[in-house]
Amino acid sequence: MNINVKEIFSLYDPKLDGWLDIYQTAFPLNEQMLVSSLIRAIRENDPSEHFLAVSEEGKDEVIGMFHFKLVNADTAMSGESPVILYLLYLAVSPDKRNKGLGTMIYRDWIIPAAKQYRCSAIVLEVEKPEIAMTISVKEAEMARRRIEFYRRNGARLLEGVQYIQSVGRWQPSTEMCLMIHPLIHLSPDDAYSMMKKIFHDSVKQVGNPSLT
Repeated sequence: MNINVKEIFSLYDPKLDGWLDIYQTAFPLNEQMLVSSLIRAIRENDPSEHFLAVSEEGKDEVIGMFHFKLVNADTAMSGESPVILYLLYLAVSPDKRNKGLGTMIYRDWIIPAAKQYRCSAIVLEVEKPEIAMTISVKEAEMARRRIEFYRRNGARLLEGVQYIQSVGRWQPSTEMCLMIHPLIHLSPDDAYSMMKKIFHDSVKQVGNPSLT
């Protein structure tokens, strides 16, 4: 499959409707930021936030979406880039799943974008399988598969920490896993230090940090 990836800069971009449709249907409510906050970032043209729509070459339908933010997470690692690519959302439409499209987006667009912006790592949140198990066995399996998807593509799970995600007062906070895709040499302590810079008090150490 050949794809086109288009960045959305305007609320009048015809790709925005499809982008939002996938966003609202692919993620559980407790992981969704208010749509108004996304619209505001596009309207105000925040240079740190990037909204990208994926379509098949020669077609207009949006079949995938991703959203990342460039974050300054300066640490004590002298001489290394302090910029982190924080991947907030990545999803494909239901009829295009399990066909390699997610891998294509991650490997061919997200990793190169991180290198283009000279990022030292890609950081992302994933659903915790133990939490998903309280919903259903199927949800827990999907959470495990999501973690393995990112592992196959170079990311590592940061163990020894607890992270509580909050998307605002409109939804309850949720415990999530944190993953990091190093683009330079990073120790587990470096990774934890980066997470603290990004997520502040939402993440805390509960054991010896490790990357698995």
